[in-house]
Amino acid sequence: MRKRHYIAIVALVLFLLILRFVVDLDERQPGMYVVTRVIDGDTMELDGDEKLRLSGIDTPEHGEPFFNDTKNYLINMVLNQQIRLEKGHRKRGNYGRLLGWVYLDTVLINAEILRQGLGRMYLFPENRYEQANLDRLYAAQRAAMADQVGVWTLPIIMEEEYYIGNSRSMRFHRPACQSAARMSDNNKIIFSTPEEAFHEGYSPCRNCKP
Repeated sequence: MRKRHYIAIVALVLFLLILRFVVDLDERQPGMYVVTRVIDGDTMELDGDEKLRLSGIDTPEHGEPFFNDTKNYLINMVLNQQIRLEKGHRKRGNYGRLLGWVYLDTVLINAEILRQGLGRMYLFPENRYEQANLDRLYAAQRAAMADQVGVWTLPIIMEEEYYIGNSRSMRFHRPACQSAARMSDNNKIIFSTPEEAFHEGYSPCRNCKP
């Protein structure tokens, strides 16, 4: 009788542990995390040792103008705060990091960084499936450009007569760039200036560096 009673107690304890684990998983489903470390202006670590890269934007690298401003801004916004992560159409990047949209209450951090002029849009084809968030990025970047804040105070040098954008990759190139030569005519779009390309959410090619 005692043996059965002991087995029943053990079974109950195991059931409660499993139930707690399942509840914890359910609480994770909405994507609630605490930011434990800010690595740079668009990358952070979350509780659970996950690294997250903010979707749709690119911020200055170490040694570039506004690197410290952007990193410190992100630290002040989200470090040790609970954020809501909305994963993108593409769940992880090439380095295994999570990719997504970070909300602090109702504030979309990805867009807010752009609004402060602390980064630029950096899109991939799969971002087309996230139009609501893209609209917020476009509005934020265009506002920062109009206000001439942050990275938009830096001079943009016009070195070519025109630039070639790829509507699929969302990159723009110098006319002599090999990537432009391989581009399908259906994807080509001509920009008179780099500012026109930035206004439409295009990013400079990292090879020809227009």
